[in-house]
This record gives sequence, structure tokens and C-alpha cells, in this order.
Amino acid sequence: MAHLYRGEIHRMKMWRERLDRTSNWAVTLIAAILTFAFSRADHPHYIILVGAVTVGIFLVIEARRYRGYDMWRSRVRLLQRNVFAYALDPSQGIEDPDWRARLSRDYREPRTKISYEEAIAHRLRRVYLPLFTVLLAAWLVRVLVTPEAGTPLTDAAGVGGIP
Repeated sequence: MAHLYRGEIHRMKMWRERLDRTSNWAVTLIAAILTFAFSRADHPHYIILVGAVTVGIFLVIEARRYRGYDMWRSRVRLLQRNVFAYALDPSQGIEDPDWRARLSRDYREPRTKISYEEAIAHRLRRVYLPLFTVLLAAWLVRVLVTPEAGTPLTDAAGVGGIP
């Protein structure tokens, strides 16, 4: 059982590192985009919007990875609740008397535990909402503060011929 637990912890850790890697790429991209957008006045503001789309793609990738991570995390939590917690304090009893059958089914037919939408919502709340907020604030600053004096907002925020 100890080797099983170690293996599950290792798999969970690897999936967690994959999540962290995606988040780190998103933060690095934002830093590069903002550095470029604010480095000179003639750089276009819409590069920040392109960055927001790219960060959205990272969110989708990370949501997919989170579903995999959650599968391993749920197995580890099942073992922690029903094996280790019971071993440390048997007076509390086993939390889930059917845990062995559930774990066995999960090994025979692995399934993701959360939907894609739940994974996106979770990663958005935990990581990506602040990143999108930074990009939105930077875009507003770039559009409202840096254009020539007297330029209407619709002209300053326009992309090419599109107002």
C-alpha cells in the first residue's frame, strides 16, 4: 500500500508541475507583452489584446491538464482519508466504507472527476482572473493615457480601420 501511495503522490506531483509550467508561461507572456507594449509610444495597443487571447489559450490548456491532475488528486485524497487517517485514529472510523471498491473501479476504468467547464472555472478563479485583470487594466491605461491629446476613445481604441 505504501508503494501505491508513493506512486500516486508522484503522478499527482507531475501533473501539478505541468499546471505550474502553464501558469508560468502565461505570466512570462504577460510580462513580455506589457514590456513591449509600454516600451515605446508607437507600439500598438492591440498587442495587449493579442496577449489576452493567448492567455485564454493557456487557460484552455491548463483546464485540460487540471482534469488530469484532479483524477490523481482524488485518488490520493481517497487513500489519505480512508487508510492513513484511520490508521492514525481508528476511533473516528472509516469515512467511506466503500472506498476499496471505488478505488478499484477507478483503476479499472479511469475517468475524469470534473467537467471541462468546472476545470476552466476553477483555474479562472485561482489563477487566470487576476492575469486577465492585469491585461485589461494595462490595455485601458495604454488606450486612455498614451494617445495624443484630444483623441476620442473610439479612435484611440481602434484597430486599423475598425473603431
